[in-house]
Amino acid sequence: MIQEVLAESFSSYKLASFLGSFLFADIHLPHHDIFLFGPGFFSILIPLAIWFIMMFLVSILFIFARVKSGSIFGAIACNSGYILGMSLFVYHFLLL
Repeated sequence: MIQEVLAESFSSYKLASFLGSFLFADIHLPHHDIFLFGPGFFSILIPLAIWFIMMFLVSILFIFARVKSGSIFGAIACNSGYILGMSLFVYHFLLL
């Protein structure tokens, strides 16, 4: 896990969690269609920032689930629930 590697490098689990969450949010930016060229950069800046913050917080939630469960399976279960919830939301509210 990236948190353990970063924690060993920085001697701080909190800093490692912050950096890992930042990287997680950064990796998920393409899911927000950042590569589409719409009306302009500034029209997507606010939604993009909101998406980044939400992905950062979701990553913190996954870290919390892993730490509290004592196993990576806590984070896997949390991630599975998140994906299921997002899929149902997208299907129900956006596609119907």
